[in-house]
Amino acid sequence: MPVSSSPHLPARFDAWFAGRGWSPRDHQLQLLAHAKAGESALLVAPTGAGKTLAGFLPSLVDLSEARANRRNLHTLYISPLKALATVGDKRPTALPDVPTVRELGFAGMEVNGWNGIFAPAKTPPEIIARLQGAIAAAMATEAVRTRLTGMGAEATGSGPAELQAAVDTQIRNFRPIIEELRINPEG
Repeated sequence: MPVSSSPHLPARFDAWFAGRGWSPRDHQLQLLAHAKAGESALLVAPTGAGKTLAGFLPSLVDLSEARANRRNLHTLYISPLKALATVGDKRPTALPDVPTVRELGFAGMEVNGWNGIFAPAKTPPEIIARLQGAIAAAMATEAVRTRLTGMGAEATGSGPAELQAAVDTQIRNFRPIIEELRINPEG
């Protein structure tokens, strides 16, 4: 099975390529080496040369290693397409010049990405309060906020009531689509 000779490609990525009978291409490994060295690079490659993977491989490796040394966008993929809008309810810090869909007159099309921490349904309220306090304290630290921002996330925090409201909104917004497409959440 093909194996890369790059010291920058983690074993799990080598295994992914090998499991498909592939080897990473030289330009993919070169972009990864540039990124590891903190250097900017420009890739110009023909269609079919694996340039999309080359462009995103450094980001994927960083995310897999949970590296927090990035303060801005890691990879900017430029093609003949232009970002017309973002789907969140506000402009991302990393893309301040790109309007939201609401700003363009398409209210109701917003889809906000979010993460939440859940506990089993019958967890005692005092345990929930203790967890929420610890999470809020962590979210308030500069280290956590910097790490989240470095991964492209907007660091925010809320409590159980706000999280439940977000879940309820998602259910309300996506239920008609799920029912129309007959998606079975149980698999």
